[in-house]
Amino acid sequence: MPSLKRTPIKRRRSKPRRGPLRDKAYLAWIRTQQCAIHERYSLTPMMGCPGLTEAAHVGVRGLGQKCSDYEAIPLCSYHHRVGNNSHHALGKKFWSHWGLDKDTLIAKYNRMYEETTS
Repeated sequence: MPSLKRTPIKRRRSKPRRGPLRDKAYLAWIRTQQCAIHERYSLTPMMGCPGLTEAAHVGVRGLGQKCSDYEAIPLCSYHHRVGNNSHHALGKKFWSHWGLDKDTLIAKYNRMYEETTS
């Protein structure tokens, strides 16, 4: 008769898992900004793009993980989710398609937010 092996009891974490940073005030501020694509190319709101912006989380994350709120940029629904050339449709190709540098944009909006809140 084979002997049964018991699995050791797992110890609880001394600290809770650290998730992504959340800041509702930052996201609310991002939604008041002009769409990053419209600003870059001096576009006016077009059909399918009402001009209202969404906080698009564009930071690096692993599979099934979320990025920090501080890695969000303003994009209208057309450029964020709906359009053929949107962030959701193009994925990583979005940045080269629109000629944007993701890290520079994130830093720009973080800097602007810091200036308005201080």
